Amino acid sequence: MEECIADLARKYEIAITGTIVQGTSTSLPAIPDVNPFVEKSDDATKKWSEYYQKIQSEMANTDHLTLLNEAFFYDATGKRRGTYCKKNLWHPER
Repeated sequence: MEECIADLARKYEIAITGTIVQGTSTSLPAIPDVNPFVEKSDDATKKWSEYYQKIQSEMANTDHLTLLNEAFFYDATGKRRGTYCKKNLWHPER
């Protein structure tokens, strides 16, 4: 996700800020090292397909899954300038 935001900031030379809810877990496999939006190949498709198969059962077990509400800021060069985990959430964000 971060690569996509950085690419948009660079492409349009704009600063981007926002929030995103991301899931974290200590037992999930590592995310594949290829961006399927940039590299459209059979190898990239295979890596992401295998990744989704591995996490399917892990995501069903929510005991070790944590959701984080994070805010971020990317400058016009696509460099991430700041990120923080929001702790004091407004009622609609909970």
